[in-house]
Amino acid sequence: MGEEVLFWNCAGGIKSKIDYLREYLKGKNFLALFISESDIKSEDLDLIKLFNYDVLLANTSSTGKSRVICYIKSNVSFTQVKVTHRHLDIIAVDFGSSRLVGLYRPFKLPENFNKSSYFNSLVDSLLELSKTDKKLLIGGDFNVDLHKKSHELDRLEQWSIDAGLNQLVQLDRFTRIRVVETQNNSVRVESSSLDHIYTNMLEVKLIFENSISDHVHLRVVVSTEPKCKPKKDKLLIRDWRKYDKDEANEIMMENLAQISSYSLTDLSVAYNQTLEEIAPLRVAKVAEQELISSKVAALQKRRDRFLKKYKKTGSPEHLCKAKSFSNTIKKAVKRQARRIFQCKARSSNPGHFWKALNEKMGKCKEPVIELEVDGVKISDQQEIANQFASFFKHKVASLSCDRILCPPLISPNVPITISFTEMEAALKSLSNKKSFGIDGIPQNLFKDTSLCAGDLINKTINSFARSGLPEDLKTARVIPLHKKGSKLEITNYRPISNLSIFSKIYEKCLLSRLNQELPGAEGDHQHGFRRNHSTETALLTLQSMIAKTLNEGRQGMIYSIDLSAAFDLLKPDKFLEQFKDQLSEGLLFSLMDFLTGRKFVVDMNGVRSEVKELDRGCVQGSILGPKLFSLYMSKLKTEVGADDISIVSFADDTYVIVTPPEIDRVVSITESTLQKHIAFLKSIGMVVNETKTEVMWIGTGAPPVDHITVGNNLIKLSTKMKALGIFIQGNLSWDEQAEHAISKSKKLLSAFKFLRKYLTEEQFLKAASANYYGSVYYASSVWFHCIKKSHKVKLTSVHFRLLRTAKKDYMMKFKRNELTELCQRATPEQWAKFITASRVIKIVRNKEPAYLYDNLTKCYFEEKRYPGVGMFFDNSRIKKGQQALANRLLFMRSIKYPWNEKPMSDDLIRIEMKKCFFTFIQHPPPVAQQNQSES
Repeated sequence: MGEEVLFWNCAGGIKSKIDYLREYLKGKNFLALFISESDIKSEDLDLIKLFNYDVLLANTSSTGKSRVICYIKSNVSFTQVKVTHRHLDIIAVDFGSSRLVGLYRPFKLPENFNKSSYFNSLVDSLLELSKTDKKLLIGGDFNVDLHKKSHELDRLEQWSIDAGLNQLVQLDRFTRIRVVETQNNSVRVESSSLDHIYTNMLEVKLIFENSISDHVHLRVVVSTEPKCKPKKDKLLIRDWRKYDKDEANEIMMENLAQISSYSLTDLSVAYNQTLEEIAPLRVAKVAEQELISSKVAALQKRRDRFLKKYKKTGSPEHLCKAKSFSNTIKKAVKRQARRIFQCKARSSNPGHFWKALNEKMGKCKEPVIELEVDGVKISDQQEIANQFASFFKHKVASLSCDRILCPPLISPNVPITISFTEMEAALKSLSNKKSFGIDGIPQNLFKDTSLCAGDLINKTINSFARSGLPEDLKTARVIPLHKKGSKLEITNYRPISNLSIFSKIYEKCLLSRLNQELPGAEGDHQHGFRRNHSTETALLTLQSMIAKTLNEGRQGMIYSIDLSAAFDLLKPDKFLEQFKDQLSEGLLFSLMDFLTGRKFVVDMNGVRSEVKELDRGCVQGSILGPKLFSLYMSKLKTEVGADDISIVSFADDTYVIVTPPEIDRVVSITESTLQKHIAFLKSIGMVVNETKTEVMWIGTGAPPVDHITVGNNLIKLSTKMKALGIFIQGNLSWDEQAEHAISKSKKLLSAFKFLRKYLTEEQFLKAASANYYGSVYYASSVWFHCIKKSHKVKLTSVHFRLLRTAKKDYMMKFKRNELTELCQRATPEQWAKFITASRVIKIVRNKEPAYLYDNLTKCYFEEKRYPGVGMFFDNSRIKKGQQALANRLLFMRSIKYPWNEKPMSDDLIRIEMKKCFFTFIQHPPPVAQQNQSES
């Protein structure tokens, strides 16, 4: 059997039949599937994804829905052909020397078209698409009956003759059979051949298959060349089902007692022996079909039996029974899909629930099984791993042409000594993940058995401090992670490193020492990889700086620079030059040893590539790497900063705000600052994409120029930019971000309506908290309080529609306050107040970030009646200036308990705040009032 293409009119929308389609595809391997009458909106695309298939939509109709979709095998390279007439439901795709076209001709026509003009434009498009030297396969629901003579059928026959195409659907077969009830309660059968298949291929076979819709499946075998089925490799996985922590400790102690010397090699052998005993490798069962339902198979046989009887006798009753069985099959498949999901979701492992949920939402991670390099497809796993290794190596090499001039490392006279207490703290901070590095020791096993091997681990990492990391521990196990675009393109992947567990413990100890010797050395402008800092604090700082500029009646600019592979280009020699006089001899040696002599291998589906060397970069996925990168970039403020220039950074994303008092100097100062910034980055080995530099104007009026000049590049001035995931506008109008949030909320609402049939109410609310609220209201403390009332109304409306979906309250029986109580979910307004108050309290108690803390203290006072209760007042003069964090906290007056007192824990503060802001939580008297009444 060769490559196959499916044409099917699903009749009534694909969303209600997606479970049936997934069941139908099990054990089959189509090149492409064209589904007519799919009625799918672009925002619902994630709900209809199929494993190992990409999805294309036809032009959406006047209803906003696409009437034709096309599924294409993910590991196939293709090009979508542009269709001239945008009102037509046509998808055309080129695969090498072949062109596939799927279409649907609807009964309901677009505006300004009648039946004749629409059909003429359809034929014109078919003429245009068939003018090619490629092999053609064109099919779909033409809504032209092959059994009835008509002008439209004559036009199609003339077109097929002119294009040299043959019609595969013969007159002795019907592609659509429908049972219709008449007024006298009898039934009649409507039979027609509305689905056509045209091709100029010589060896083509058409297979008719029954389906649950009125239209049959049309399977076209486009190539009859026999193909050898790929040999399936055995999938070996760790068997953690009987893992027990106490048993692991006992076995580890026995293995340690058998070794004579306590070197790293012997310790690793002891761990691997323990691993083989406590969680041995096993062959995973790879089934063609997942939890097959024998009931569905039996129903299909009974349906097909009645269809055969109908074909022999022509009795409408037999066809009615067949159609009845089709409806029963559809319902059974839905129940089966729900049962499969609940089998996974109710597992004791919470990870199984989220994995099952992501699969339903189209977010499942698929292994890389094929690549295309220089036009040649590669399926050998060893070759794919080597290709990835060469690509990641070449990517860094192509960006860095200069040599590393780092002196050879000499063991220090006074190495650092890591105490058992430091090592123990590092062990406790490890998570119980099963990930592992090049040595194969899982993190959870290492942590669980640390008590019996603690002294040996401590001696081992101190040996690293004296003589450096062993070569094996400097080798990272890299896993390619798909970012976006075609999965065949190697450029659409980025590397994720897994390091040895011994290296991780050592890094944690070095990080602790580094924070002691260079506290705050990364600069107060850096919000990445720092305690009490986040993307949210960076955005609040940026917002407050813009608000201050507007409040003072000034204007300015913000720019951001795009860097290529920033973490991979850190130069060890430049790092040594920067910090050789600031760090102790022992710590400097350990850090330089960590940065130099790095290697990596790519691990693909259990197959490892050849080893590649790297002469620069801080490992992505390491614990120490982000801190070293922040220190490496710390001199930016010294090089660029000034009284009228502020900097806000998160990792390698930097935003520079230029606000001089003189408006006529804004452009010149921005250009000179930008040039100094680029020169500094190049001096430390960074690669700058100057053409991708963004510059935004700050101010309520129009900018004085439309561009600025940097070197030989003209950079266009904008009034908005996307910063750390949200849209910011120079006049602090949040229309763009609000519209983005509303659009995202509607898309997710549609997805959750689809998911509701699989989830219980508790599971639904759990999934919504993680996937809906976390996505739509990301950084809501920055923008939600500042958007227009009309936007708040829309977001609130979608919020309650989500809760109605949870309660299945489609007839709107519950009032909004009742829904809030029943679902225990805060409204968007309540949540924004709560999360903002939570952030403010952390800033005041921890006194960082410094910029926000300084501004908050200027507007802060304590209520005399409630000691320790902080209040804030609005210090701005204009509306835009009120957006500074310190100027929009009047709702904090509702908190009447001593949140500023250190003895009150953060957890207790969070509980008390929920009582203040969430209406569905009981409101006892405030803590301060209770104390006064007791006294």
